[in-house]
Parts: sequence; structure tokens; C-alpha cells
Amino acid sequence: MRSVLIEPSAGDVAAPEPGSELPPARLQNAAFEAGLAGWNVDGDRFAAFDDNGVPSVTSFTPEQGDAAKGRMWQELRIDARSSRLSFQVHGGHASVSLYVDGRRVRRTRGRDTNDVRLSVVWDLRSLRGKRRAS
Repeated sequence: MRSVLIEPSAGDVAAPEPGSELPPARLQNAAFEAGLAGWNVDGDRFAAFDDNGVPSVTSFTPEQGDAAKGRMWQELRIDARSSRLSFQVHGGHASVSLYVDGRRVRRTRGRDTNDVRLSVVWDLRSLRGKRRAS
């Protein structure tokens, strides 16, 4: 939280917009062109692969098949200019969650098929200035 002190005679002064002091929010290697570089990973292994020209990530393993489980994430703060996060979810039991201060505020799940890419857009305007992990 930020306090702004002004002289009583200064009249109404708008408070700074949440996140205005932050640099532009950017995920490192958001489209996986560099494999898993920039991403934190735990649990079963993930693999980057090319899906007909689209860099993608999977948790499917020959040893465990679809039973493999793990997490990938990055932390950042949402600046005053960021308004949305868009991505695609593909396959099986894939799930993408957005956490703010340790609480899940958004979630999207795959459609139990590898034939459909689900396009997702999350509105981030209400989360400006807050820390998030994706």
C-alpha cells in the first residue's frame, strides 16, 4: 500500500494507479521458443517440443504417460499497463492457474483431448500492482 500526502489546499489529487511504479510485466520465454528456459519446474519432468510449428510443452512421459504430474511457474508483478494474459491449453488434464498472494484467482483446464487447442484470455486489470505466479 502506498500513502500520498498533500497540502489541504491542493484539492483532490488522484492516487497513483496500482502498479504504475513497476516495469512492464513480462514472462520470460513465454512461448517456449527456448524450451523451458526461464521457467521454474518441479514434479515429474516436462518436455518442450514443436507441434506443427508451434513451440509447446508437455508433461506426458513414456514411463508414466498421462499420469505424470508437475508444476511450471514464473513470478512477476502486474504493472499498470498490463491488462490481459492470453495463452492456449492443449490436451488431456492440462490445467493453468493464476495465483495472487498464494490464492488461486483464475483457472483453466484442458478438454480431455489432444485434438483441441483452447484459447484463453484472462483480464488482469483488477490485479495490477499485485504479485502473481503463473
